[in-house]
Amino acid sequence: KGYLFAKVRHYIDKDDDDKTVGLTFFIDPGKRSYVNRIEFKGNHTTQDQVLRREMRQMEAAPASGTNIEHSRVRLERLGFFKSVDSQIVKHPGEDDVVDIIYSIEEQMAGSVGASLGYSNESGLMLSANFQQNNFLGSGNRFGMEAMTNDYQKRFSINFTDPYYTPEGVSRSLSFYYKNTDYEEYGVASYSTDTIGASLKFSYPISETSRIGFGLGLEHITITSGDYAAQEISSSPIYDDSIDKIIIQDGVDADGNPIWVLEDIGCLTGTQQSGCTVDPLPDGENPYADTEDGFLDLHGTEFLSPTVTLDWTQSQLNRGLFPDRGYSQSASVEIGLPGSDLEYYKINYQGQYYLPLKPEYALRFHTRLGYGDGYGNTQELPFFKKYYTGGFGSVRGYERASIGPKGTPAQSYMVGRVIVGYEDDGTPIYSDEEGYYYDPETGKLEVATIGEAGDPIGGNILVEGGVELIFPLWFIEDRRSLRTVLFLDVGNVYDSNCGAEQQDCYGFDLSELRASIGIGLTWMSPLGPLSFSLSEPINEGPGDDTTFFQFSIGTGF
Repeated sequence: KGYLFAKVRHYIDKDDDDKTVGLTFFIDPGKRSYVNRIEFKGNHTTQDQVLRREMRQMEAAPASGTNIEHSRVRLERLGFFKSVDSQIVKHPGEDDVVDIIYSIEEQMAGSVGASLGYSNESGLMLSANFQQNNFLGSGNRFGMEAMTNDYQKRFSINFTDPYYTPEGVSRSLSFYYKNTDYEEYGVASYSTDTIGASLKFSYPISETSRIGFGLGLEHITITSGDYAAQEISSSPIYDDSIDKIIIQDGVDADGNPIWVLEDIGCLTGTQQSGCTVDPLPDGENPYADTEDGFLDLHGTEFLSPTVTLDWTQSQLNRGLFPDRGYSQSASVEIGLPGSDLEYYKINYQGQYYLPLKPEYALRFHTRLGYGDGYGNTQELPFFKKYYTGGFGSVRGYERASIGPKGTPAQSYMVGRVIVGYEDDGTPIYSDEEGYYYDPETGKLEVATIGEAGDPIGGNILVEGGVELIFPLWFIEDRRSLRTVLFLDVGNVYDSNCGAEQQDCYGFDLSELRASIGIGLTWMSPLGPLSFSLSEPINEGPGDDTTFFQFSIGTGF
């Protein structure tokens, strides 16, 4: 209420017979205090206006302890500072006027130059980058990056002005190009070539909540691998340059089968001269029954305009390594009607910190997602699906390894027939190849490529977990270091499983995967370093697990 120097005395009146006490408080509120000046110390890089726009205590206004503390917390949430402390000082010569001093310890808010990194998930990473979350001390975020690792090449430019208007409306712009080889990433055999741009505005609706609206445009080119999962492109793989079939025509004197090459027209009835096999009945064909994959139905190039809506709320006590409060966000991404990709994705993410005692806390977290197609797109595109496993999701499992696997590709069996023998008995094979034909089934013979499918993701995501945050007592400065004991759970599901898909099922809590372990993250001056040791609890037969995971970045 502004009475910062109120004096309160109490008087105790004891009644020994009734064993009670009476308490009387004498309150001298003194004069109401007003703020003369708000000062900042230690902000060598951050501009004064960036700090003042976070103030909820105003100069010349009554001094409110609540507003002074709220302003301090808002400064910590910026993520630019290791620590922010506030101090109330009486103004010299006046007993009802105070100055507020915020002491700030700045920390690295970005990087410039080149970087070399390695993780057991992404392999060797090289990048040239300029990233500043406090660009020239303005509070704006600006970044440029050219990066390559084992599975991706990426170039991006992004800019965010958190105070595009004085009322706190933010504006974000981004441009990017990505070439991603998902087979190298460890999932299904395909690659994407994407160029895109987005524009987003975010509006404050309270001190801790914002709503956002964004527009994006992507041009995506998909290239399927040689043996892509059947959900991506149809199988068996047919080579129309081969127009022969291989069929058994009796046995030789030793009882060995005699194989002969014939024109495939013998089966379709378009050629009968010299045929040893009867043509198939009208309406039948010798090819295996196949279902079209996503690329067969929709093509390989997509121009996708999208609209996004999101809501965020943060009551965390600071931006880096919080230990109390909560944050949550919800978003909807929609591929616009009439575009090449008509789909939607709904996402929710939340975390809650429960303080136990100084430097100890529990963190509860979850991430949920659901997506599907609509209109001409009957299901969520496979390259928009969810994955889980690895850092940031369920540790102890290889990246993206949990959940549905694609149906392994099939190929028609191809061979050559023996047309004679050399003098030494060496077989002489035909120049032309042919497909093996099985008269009993009336179909060309096929073989599965590989024994198991690769991860292909799902349209339902469920992740969660709990962490016990604890300090390393032998480290003096622990503000940039976090150690946790964790329990992670999660899986991805699919509501459109194929008949032959492995590890694919609709939402089923009994199929959640879990792991326990210990993790460490250090925001070092050279970049973030993360390590985890974990033990999976209930891995499935198709899951890939790992005990030790790490990610290291180094600047030079």
